[in-house]
Amino acid sequence: MKIILHHTHRAPRLSYIAKLIFEELLGLEVEHFHDEKSFIAAEGAKINYSKNSELPGVHVYDSGLLREKGVRNIGLQHRFNEETGLDELSMDQQAFDLFAAAFFLVSRYEEYLPHRTDEHSRYLPEQSAAMKFGFLNRAVVNRYALFLKKQLERVYPSLTFKCPKYQFISTVDIDSAYAYKEKGLMRFSGGIAKDLIALDFTNLKQRLSTQWGGSPDPYDTYEEMDELHRKYKVEAIFFFLMADYGHNDKGLPWRSKAFQSLIKSVNDRYQVGIHPGYQSNQDPTKLKTELSRLRKITHRKVHQSRQHFLMLRFPYTYRQLLSLDISDDYTMGYAQHPGFRASIASSFLWYDLDAERSTKLRVHPFTFMDATLNRYLKWNANEVRSKIKPLIDEVKKVNGTGMSLWHNESLSGTWFWKGWEKVLDEILQEAQIESKD
Repeated sequence: MKIILHHTHRAPRLSYIAKLIFEELLGLEVEHFHDEKSFIAAEGAKINYSKNSELPGVHVYDSGLLREKGVRNIGLQHRFNEETGLDELSMDQQAFDLFAAAFFLVSRYEEYLPHRTDEHSRYLPEQSAAMKFGFLNRAVVNRYALFLKKQLERVYPSLTFKCPKYQFISTVDIDSAYAYKEKGLMRFSGGIAKDLIALDFTNLKQRLSTQWGGSPDPYDTYEEMDELHRKYKVEAIFFFLMADYGHNDKGLPWRSKAFQSLIKSVNDRYQVGIHPGYQSNQDPTKLKTELSRLRKITHRKVHQSRQHFLMLRFPYTYRQLLSLDISDDYTMGYAQHPGFRASIASSFLWYDLDAERSTKLRVHPFTFMDATLNRYLKWNANEVRSKIKPLIDEVKKVNGTGMSLWHNESLSGTWFWKGWEKVLDEILQEAQIESKD
């Protein structure tokens, strides 16, 4: 089915957001009309995107933001409409412009503006409109699309839609494949010295037992994860760190035969992507090297990526990925808070605001991360399922894609992960339950 969209100016921003909302979220083809007379004469379901509400079709107010170029400080106002369930984000004292609001949120417009960062140069969620106005836990853009669907159904009852169905994807970052094994003589010796200095004889005993006594490495939780994914029939993607050893890159040496064997084993059953090292954000040649290593091990093209430490800087990070033929990125989310960083629970193509064009890089937002819940928010393992349930229900309500970000060590039951062995199981179980709302 087709939707006829009227707007007075050709604008790449509008073309982009119209394609996302109508084609990807509602399953409708979009035909653009700029001439009023032609729009009035055309037959079919219509959207009138202008200041003139007298034209036929469902009216969406045009604030003018989508005709602009570049970024500027915008005076944002927010109102939650109880009747429609929409977070109405309006700009510069104008009326609510649904398309402009959706574009502002998905393009991450605010992250191009001057902002504070944390110790890892990451955008702080406290600065975002979603957190300031209290809608970080709502998939606002999906809600916009479903609202338009209702309006169109009311005016054009014969119009049919092909909306996506709810799904859940489990993603796993492998920062350190093993706790003790395969780290080389110097790191092994350094670990022993560290344990002795700290008088941590429990850790020392486990280290020696794993290395020489045949005990299983605590981070070797791959069979457990495989069982969970098979049990709940969940799609899974694993991201491997292939960087050289450094202060924030403490993975295994990529030449380790055991590490390579692990990657090949996982690659036989699941999708595998690159986990770009911390230093690759300062030196673009490093990511090219890391990709080459992973491709050499898997004998396959690598087109999926998630940044280590979730380091994401616009537009640099995504342009770097595109230059290396990465087509799908999974970094979109906050380390400090669960929720919807781009206010959407669906994948979308990245819009390069500096170049004012849509790109071929598809962004896959994740909903929550294990380290966020445990290390940042200090949640008790027993309360995670009940606290995460509203986010999963939100994804279900909007027919979106939920995504968890986990690490292999989260299932180890060691150190600060004691008691967390069953949390992923509980979350995947919750993700399979149909929403009753």
